[in-house]
Amino acid sequence: MESLLIIYKLIVWGYAAFDYISSKQRTGAGFVLVSLIYFCLQLFALIVRHMSWKRGAAFGSVALLVLAAAFVEPLWALLLPLNGYELASVYIHRVWGIGAVLLTPMIWLDPSAGKLYGFVALFSFVSVTAVKRHIERMEQQEDRLDQMRNDLHRLTRRISEYHQYIKQSEYTLQLEERNRLSQRIHDQIGHSLAGALIQMEAAKRLMDGDRDKAKQLLENAIHISKEGMEHR
Repeated sequence: MESLLIIYKLIVWGYAAFDYISSKQRTGAGFVLVSLIYFCLQLFALIVRHMSWKRGAAFGSVALLVLAAAFVEPLWALLLPLNGYELASVYIHRVWGIGAVLLTPMIWLDPSAGKLYGFVALFSFVSVTAVKRHIERMEQQEDRLDQMRNDLHRLTRRISEYHQYIKQSEYTLQLEERNRLSQRIHDQIGHSLAGALIQMEAAKRLMDGDRDKAKQLLENAIHISKEGMEHR
């Protein structure tokens, strides 16, 4: 926005300087002095960051232009709309109020100069307002884009956390299933082995006295072991 205003000011100043040099048969020391003071104020407004200093530079520029238009060259009034827009936008929030302020100096100008001033003021008002609105929309879109980036980053992080939670849950379920199977195998096979050992121990004791009973006990031990292996 500031760059655009500087370009407009340079164009208007160039027109005023060309018209002054081509139409006046004098040295132009006053015009040069006003130009130097004016551009110093503009550079000062660009350099400083504090708003109060910027407003002071804007007030100084408007006052300088009014004095220069009255005592040096009436064409200095053509720069009033641009500087007046900067100053009026600080205190007036309605767009048409700013336009009315910019067109007010036409009352004190002669008709020929008033027409030229009105054209410059109207062009400055429309173009600067349009650019300002465009910049505001761009800033709003940038803010929305930043918000969307933040939402996307937050969503991506939540999805990543959700995937990690799923992996952890799957790992936990696998551990639980392994523990359950291990416990089941341990209980069933352990019970079968214990029963088979008892049967084999009894068969060992009866091997010399009652071979048929011992054989039956061994068969029972084998049967118990097979059942335990089949149900593991």
